[in-house]
Amino acid sequence: MDNLEQELHEEPEFSHSDKIIGLFSEPSKTFEKMAGYPPKTIDWLLPITLLLIIIVLSRVIIMNNPELAFQVKQQQRESMEKTLNSQVEKGQITTEQKEERLDSMNKPIFLFLGYLGIIVGGFIIFFIITGIYFLFLKFALKGEGTYTTALVAYGLTSYIGIIQIILATIISYIIGRLVNDVSLASLMNSDKTAVTGFILSKLDVITIWSLLILSIGFAKLFKSQTTGKYFGMVFGLWIFWSVFSFWLAKAVPWLNFTK
Repeated sequence: MDNLEQELHEEPEFSHSDKIIGLFSEPSKTFEKMAGYPPKTIDWLLPITLLLIIIVLSRVIIMNNPELAFQVKQQQRESMEKTLNSQVEKGQITTEQKEERLDSMNKPIFLFLGYLGIIVGGFIIFFIITGIYFLFLKFALKGEGTYTTALVAYGLTSYIGIIQIILATIISYIIGRLVNDVSLASLMNSDKTAVTGFILSKLDVITIWSLLILSIGFAKLFKSQTTGKYFGMVFGLWIFWSVFSFWLAKAVPWLNFTK
């Protein structure tokens, strides 16, 4: 590994644009060369920031379409109503308070807070998920890397996520129905709370592609000679979380994980 790093340092380090191109053209070689240099903040901060901005812009575009905007508001109202109904049953709020909060959803500030929540919540989720990956990478797989290294690997795959958001937005406009991804469940309008719809929701080319690239990124950046166990870890965690969230949505419907 020392010889490899020495050879890598004889060549100029990739620029961020080079890393983007390499992510799509030669991910294995790109991550392998990146492993010979200290992780850079821009390599995770820029892609995740762009992803969250694209998500917000996508939502703005969706809300400018009356038909799609109505669907978004209906989903939000149904989700909030389930939560508020639970609070009413527990005596935490009154029925009048529930109606007031539902009516507040039509105010512009609610929309703004929603966009702000995407940005803030997106970063929080990003750091938490990276932390979970890092624990497995460091202690289960004994990889050679830091939390920042994991941030870079996970962050760079956000560029693939941007493609998914753009495609989902275009498809939503074409078919006149809100879709959040390009899975078979979304394209076929299957009920994701049913077993068949849940399985179809996992058949998403973009998501599988990003997980494959993420596995390669972790393996190379954490300086492993093999990638098999990293594929196992990434896809294993994905399957576990998918099944767990599906079960949890059944047990606690108002959490609405499967939508």
